[in-house]
Amino acid sequence: TILNIVASVTITANRLVRVGDWIEAPAFGADGDVIDIALHTVKVQNW
Repeated sequence: TILNIVASVTITANRLVRVGDWIEAPAFGADGDVIDIALHTVKVQNW
């Protein structure tokens, strides 16, 4: 959706998350290293 694209641009432009960062997203059951940032997705290697 348009909202996803705007969110992705915001994350990328403001460098809120970078490849190699450790993130935690309890709502999605995800925590791990960011391995890729694409237009609509942030891929996380879950541990």
